[in-house]
Amino acid sequence: MLQRQILSFDSCTPPILYRKGYVVGVDRSSIIIEGIVGHIGQVCYVRDCLGAYIGAEIIRSTIDSTILMPLGQIAGVLPGCVVLKPVQQTIRSLRESIDESYFLTALGDPVVGYQRNKPVFVSLEDGTYSQFNAEALPASEKATTGISVFDDFLPLAYGQKTAIFSKAGLGKSSLLKKLINSDAFDHVVFALVGERSRELLSFVRNLDPRQSAKTTVVGAAAAEPSIRKARVVDTALDVARELLASGKKILLVVDSITRYAGALREIGVSSGEIPGRQGNPLSVFSGVSALLESASVYDNESSLTIVGSVLLESDFEDLIADFVKSVTDGHVFLSSKLANKGIFPAIDLLTSQSRLSEVVFSDAEKIAAQSIRSAVAEFDELEDYIRFSGYRSGEQQSVDNAVANRKFINSWLLGDEKFSDLLETISSA
Repeated sequence: MLQRQILSFDSCTPPILYRKGYVVGVDRSSIIIEGIVGHIGQVCYVRDCLGAYIGAEIIRSTIDSTILMPLGQIAGVLPGCVVLKPVQQTIRSLRESIDESYFLTALGDPVVGYQRNKPVFVSLEDGTYSQFNAEALPASEKATTGISVFDDFLPLAYGQKTAIFSKAGLGKSSLLKKLINSDAFDHVVFALVGERSRELLSFVRNLDPRQSAKTTVVGAAAAEPSIRKARVVDTALDVARELLASGKKILLVVDSITRYAGALREIGVSSGEIPGRQGNPLSVFSGVSALLESASVYDNESSLTIVGSVLLESDFEDLIADFVKSVTDGHVFLSSKLANKGIFPAIDLLTSQSRLSEVVFSDAEKIAAQSIRSAVAEFDELEDYIRFSGYRSGEQQSVDNAVANRKFINSWLLGDEKFSDLLETISSA
C-alpha cells in the first residue's frame, strides 16, 4: 500500500471545467494530442480505454500538436482517447502539505502515515503567513555541522552549493545522513530522485521524532516516470522557498543530481530536443544549473544551502560531473582506497576543496587545513616507495613521520581523534 502511495499510479479525478482534445499518437514515454494548446508544465487529464483518468504534463506545445509526458502508467491509452485540460488549475497549498506530513510525493501531496507532531509554519496575527521577498547576499558565514572534516578542513558555508562525487558503495548516503542530522540548519529538505523503493521507505521510516520535526522528504521511486523524478527537485525547491519566508536556514540535499539529469535528458529527448554530447540536450544543463544557482543567503537572515550527490559511473569523461564541478563552490570526492580500508567518511583530502574557505576560514584555520593537506601529500608521494621497497619502520625518520601522520589523519576521519590533537601531532613531527 505504501509503495502504491509513493508511485502514485492511481487514477486522477477529472476537472469540472475543461477544454477537450484527443490523443493522436502514443509511445512508451509520451502522448501526442491535438485540439489543446497549453504552456510547458501544465497538467492535463487523459481518459484511458477503461474510463480512468491519468495525469500528464505538457512538455512541448506547437500550433499543430501538443506532447504530454504521463505522470503514471499509460498502458490503457490509445489514439482517440479524450484529453481534458482544466480551465483553471486547482493547486493544493504546499504549506498545508508540509504541515500535514514530513513525506511528500513528487507533486507535493502528503503521503498518508507520516504525520507531523506539530505544524512547521506559524501564522501571523491576522491569520496569514509571511511571504518570501528577500534580497540575495553573498555567502560569508561558516555552518558548524559537527562533522570535523567540514568544520575544520572543507568548510560548508550558509548559502553554499556543494557536490559530493562518488562511485557506488563509498559511503555517500552515510555522509548525507550525517549532514541531515546536523543542528546547523533549522530545516532540512531531502530530495530523493529515482531511489529504490525499499531504500526510500527505509529512510523515511527510520526518521526519529526529532528528525521528522525538522525534515521534509520529497521522493520519487526508481519505477516512476521521468517527469515525476524531475518534479521531485521542483517540489523540493518550492518547499525550501516556503520555509525561507520564515527566516529559516535551510539545507536542501539532492540525491542524486545524476538521476535528476537523467530524468531531464529523457524529458528533453521525448519533447523533440536535439541531443548533444553524451546524449544530453541543452535543457539538462540549464535545469541542473537552475537548481544549484538557487543556493544563496538572504537579507531576512534565511539561507538556502544545497548539497547534491553526483554518481561517477566510470573513470572516463563524465559530462554531468564536469558541469556540476564548474557550477558548485565545494567539491567532495570519495576515495575507493580509503573505503576499502574501512575509513569513513572516505573523503579524498587532496582532490576535495571548498572555494569559500578563503572567505569563511580565519588565517589560523587556513594554516591548519593546509598543514593537513601537506601531510597527506607527503605520504602519497612516499606510499609507492614504502609499499614496494620493503621499507621497515625506523630506517628513515621522515618516512616514519609521514606514516604516523597518515594513520592519525585516518583516525580523525573516523572520528576517533580530535582535530586539535591531529594538528599537534603533525606540527611536532
